[in-house]
Parts: sequence; C-alpha cells; structure tokens
Amino acid sequence: MQAVQKLGIALTTGILGFLIGTTIERRKLRVDLESSAVSRSIPDPEEKNEQSSAVSRSIQDPEEKKVQFSAISQSVSEPEVNTEESSTLITKPIENFYDEVEEQLLLKTTLNEKSRNILKYGVPDSIGEIYGFEDHVLSYSNIHRCPTWVAEKLSVQNEQQEREQEAHAVTRKLSRFRKDPNIHPYFAASADDYKNGPWSRGHMAAASNHKRSQKAMDDTFYLSNIVPQDKNNNVNYWYRMELFTRHLAKRRFDELTVFSGPLYLPNVVKGGRRYVKYEILGNGIAVPTHLFKCILAENFGENTKALGCFIIPNKPISSEDPLIKYQVPLEKVERSVGTLLFPELDESEVEDLCSVCSCELLSQERVNHYLKQQRKKSKQDN
Repeated sequence: MQAVQKLGIALTTGILGFLIGTTIERRKLRVDLESSAVSRSIPDPEEKNEQSSAVSRSIQDPEEKKVQFSAISQSVSEPEVNTEESSTLITKPIENFYDEVEEQLLLKTTLNEKSRNILKYGVPDSIGEIYGFEDHVLSYSNIHRCPTWVAEKLSVQNEQQEREQEAHAVTRKLSRFRKDPNIHPYFAASADDYKNGPWSRGHMAAASNHKRSQKAMDDTFYLSNIVPQDKNNNVNYWYRMELFTRHLAKRRFDELTVFSGPLYLPNVVKGGRRYVKYEILGNGIAVPTHLFKCILAENFGENTKALGCFIIPNKPISSEDPLIKYQVPLEKVERSVGTLLFPELDESEVEDLCSVCSCELLSQERVNHYLKQQRKKSKQDN
C-alpha cells in the first residue's frame, strides 16, 4: 500500500514538473516572437528614408504611379508600431489616388479652344460627359438619352462666313441623323427610336445656325444634339424662337451665347402632390415636358450684355402667345437643369434682354412666307 502511494506521488510530481516546464518554454517562445515582431516592425533608418522618398516621388510625379503602389503594399504588408508613420505612408497615396481620378475626369471633359470660346463664362458642372464639336458644345445625359444642355455661339462674323460657305454648297440635304460615336451603345439614341412616332427629332443647336462648314452642320445631326419634340412645336413656335435668335445675331448684337435643352418638370398634380410624367421612346429616350433657351447677347463697343431665358412646354403653342409670356429668370432654368450655365458671369452687369429689345417673334404669316422663299431658292439651286 505504501509502495502504491509513493508511486502516485512520484507520478504527480513528474506531471507537474512537465507542465511547469512547458509553460515556461511557451512564455519564452512568446517573448521571442513578440521581440522578433517588434524588431521587424521598426524599420531601418535608411530603409525608412527610401520608403518615404518613394511615397513623396509618387505624389509629385504622376508618371511614377508604380512606385506609389509599391509603397502602399510595403506599408500594409508589415506590422506598424509608429502610428504617425503609418498614417503618412497610407494616407498620402490614397489622397493621390483621388487626385488621379479627378485628373482622368478632367481629361474626359477637355475641350478644344473653339469649345472653350463658346463657354467663355465658365464650363457648367455636369453629371454627364461634355463633348465639343465643330461649332457647338453639349453635355449628354445617359439617363435620359438626350443632351442636358447644348451651347452655341452666334455672331455677325459667323453670319458672313456662312454666306460665303453657302456659295460652296453647304446644305442640310447632305446631313443625316445618326448615332453619336462618343456615346456608349447602351445609352445612345438611334434614328430607329424616332420611327413611326408622334415626336419629331428636335435640334437643340439648330442646323441653320451652323453653315460655316458642312462638318459643322453635319455635327448638329448627331442624335446627342436631338430631343423628342412635339412636331407642331418644332416647326412653328420653336422655329420662330430660332429665327428670333438669329435675327439678334445679325441685326442687334455682336455676339450671342445660346444654351438650349430639355427639361423634365412637374406636370401632374394629384391630391396636392406634384409629379413628373413623361413618355419613354425606343432605347430609353425620355420625352421632355418642356424646353428651355437662354440667350446672352453682347455688344462689345458699348460694353453691354443682355440676358433672356425662356421655358416653353413641349406641346403645340398658340402663334398668338408672345415670347415674353414664357420668360423666366436664369436661376429658374439653372435650378431645373441642375447646373450653372454661366458660372463666371457677373449678373449685376447684365440687362434684361426683353427690356433692351422687344422679344417679338416673327408672325406666323411672315414665317410661312420666309419658308416659301427658302423652298423656292432650294429648287433653283438644284
């Protein structure tokens, strides 16, 4: 019995000793590992300088992007003890990443000199892409499959050049409505979208405004410049507005900057609540409820500016309606479009266009007479 008790005590003592020894070894191993991790996380001064230099170079020189991403991967892959250093290594490249994205967006909206001259009072902020053409600029909405706004410049000089080019057979007969190759096929309108429907293809930059070259006129037939427009509205009231605009450029002012485009405004009221209701054509083309036109007219010798903005419904309008009936403040148009059309214009220096001139449209009879003359001239040319 005593022998058995001694054997049990010996076994117990041995087991306890083994456990204590194992615990000590584990603690030593943990200390060694922690010590090793700390030593690895504390960078060598020379290595740290090289890494910081790599990051600073990547920020200063956009061409060395690979160095920047290498610095990010190094800073993330190793455990960091110095939080300030970690913040420097990670935050700066991320900030530079957003700068890079902004640069790419700016490249997409880079405009040539002619386009920037049209937008001399600043480039409107736009959700959609901005495209510069031969003689007009526009912002396109992938959601509505229509332009958001279209800008063009009319002047006496342009009119003289157009007369010269008319002698060289610049004509809309050579122009065809077609897809804009700049627009992704998912979002681009096509001529088929308008077939067999009640809506006409309404130019925002009018073809007749751009006779300086055949290309300038052809560009206005890209469907990125077109909106579904009521047929009666297009050939009557809107056309009279276009004639009025050209008359201002020919007879009254040295230069006009004109913005035109579609609007989607509340047109249904139920139970005191307002709703926007519009038709969808073909490949998701949204039929606007209204159209707008803003005309900034300038006389350089007198150093005067006059501005008139108009919103008309996209439906037949009585020929008896005066244009002034549809005049609205610039602010209302900009709020409806969702951008500042003249972001750098000092409005305190601008007069009301309809106070400077009468804003009188040609009568429908005179327009019909004009169209008759144009058709006669066209037949003679052929």
